[in-house]
Amino acid sequence: MNVAIAASRPRPDVVRSLLDDLPEWFGIPEAVDQYVADSATMPTLLATDEAGEPVGVLVHRQHFPESVEIYVMAVARRRHRQGIGGALVDTLAAQASSAGARLTSVKRSERHTPTPATPRRAGSIARAASCPSRSLPSCGTNTTRAC
Repeated sequence: MNVAIAASRPRPDVVRSLLDDLPEWFGIPEAVDQYVADSATMPTLLATDEAGEPVGVLVHRQHFPESVEIYVMAVARRRHRQGIGGALVDTLAAQASSAGARLTSVKRSERHTPTPATPRRAGSIARAASCPSRSLPSCGTNTTRAC
């Protein structure tokens, strides 16, 4: 894997770059704009390669002391299937747990029309979390993981 993962200042530039590189996952321009705008004020984990270039990002928020939510996460296409996403989630879970949180969650929207990325996205989410907590087609699916 050869990446370093660390807490970072907010990096909306990295969020924009990575989301723009994954239009089959993040293909609604208004939603991407919202993720980028929101990420400017949220805690961020950044994965960088040996040269210090960003290859992954995880933006999160904490609504309650007991839980943390993954707001948006992306890994550079060229670095998919190398464990970077899982390492970002594991790092967040460890940090959250050490701060007293007991739960990490991720919300994903359910698509009525599958895209070519649907199986990969579902697999990434399943690896990142241990169990679904609810499914609301109009609002999305929450998946939770004990820290």
